[in-house]
Amino acid sequence: DGLNLQENGAPAPLFDASGLCSRPNSSDLYIADDQNYLIRKLVLGPDLAANPPVASTFAGVFARRSPHVGGPISVARFTRVRRLAFSPDGEHLMVSQAHSDGGGDRSKGVLRLIDMGSNTVMESFGPSGEKGHNDGYGSQAQLHNPTGLAFFPE
Repeated sequence: DGLNLQENGAPAPLFDASGLCSRPNSSDLYIADDQNYLIRKLVLGPDLAANPPVASTFAGVFARRSPHVGGPISVARFTRVRRLAFSPDGEHLMVSQAHSDGGGDRSKGVLRLIDMGSNTVMESFGPSGEKGHNDGYGSQAQLHNPTGLAFFPE
């Protein structure tokens, strides 16, 4: 049957859900909604049969072929959200996204960090979106299609 997501009483279909993670010490799930350019939040209740999951857009604004934009999660923009991972304390959500120039080339990679306390999207690595394999800090780093994420306990 599948999961029929509703947001504000209207259908909220996922378009290529490419990543899923749960926040530590929470039953909430976060979904990388790749082709909608969003991060969705799914609130799970204790009895899924009686109370279906409640979906909401956690971060991002649907805008195809728009450059990624940081700032508050309500106005942030993502390009091709691929994978998600929470820090062990649940205070940060790392987002892997493929940067596309509109021509379908998803090999340019960007990692972004969401501060859950301030609900702010920050740039982390590869913000220029340039294709490559160069080590470096912040904008000096170049990533080639990052497809997996993990945080390790300190």
